[in-house]
Amino acid sequence: MDNNLLDKIWITRKNRIYAEKRLMRNQKVSTLLIIYYSTALVLFGIFNIKYANPYIDLITIMGAIIVLISSITIAGFRFIERAYEMRSCYLKLDLLHKKVEMRKAEVNEKDLLSLMSEYKLILESVENHTDFDHLRLRYDNRGNKDFELPKLLPLDYVLYFFGLSWRFGLIIILTLIPPVTAYLVYFTK
Repeated sequence: MDNNLLDKIWITRKNRIYAEKRLMRNQKVSTLLIIYYSTALVLFGIFNIKYANPYIDLITIMGAIIVLISSITIAGFRFIERAYEMRSCYLKLDLLHKKVEMRKAEVNEKDLLSLMSEYKLILESVENHTDFDHLRLRYDNRGNKDFELPKLLPLDYVLYFFGLSWRFGLIIILTLIPPVTAYLVYFTK
């Protein structure tokens, strides 16, 4: 048997690991942002008691509605459950990889079909990883010669750094909204 199935299992397993990390990071960031926005709304309310501003009441109501809708939407994304499913998938793939490695020398066509079928069943048990998860895997392992990954093209580098940039930029923008709002309402007249 060639290393094609071994490589395929290893690459898929690593993609699922990257997907699990992404989902867990999404859960942490979204939870922290909900806490941050909720705290900002409480502070706006407290600050408005001392420095009454008619805009703060409106901002607080709109902010509370946005936090509520965001909380419900984020819960619907099921980040943690999906991350656990990814983890379960890559652990099964790890076992399959070990099984294929142990049988590598004596595998026949029937065994190969059985192993490939098992691989397919594992993949069907969970959603697929994103293109960005795979791109991140390729970028992080660009010098690794132990397995075959497509070579990164200049466009891949652009897509990778663009993907990182917009994700980081979105977090920065969402983090800046409450202090910028406070500044505009209380310090510009």
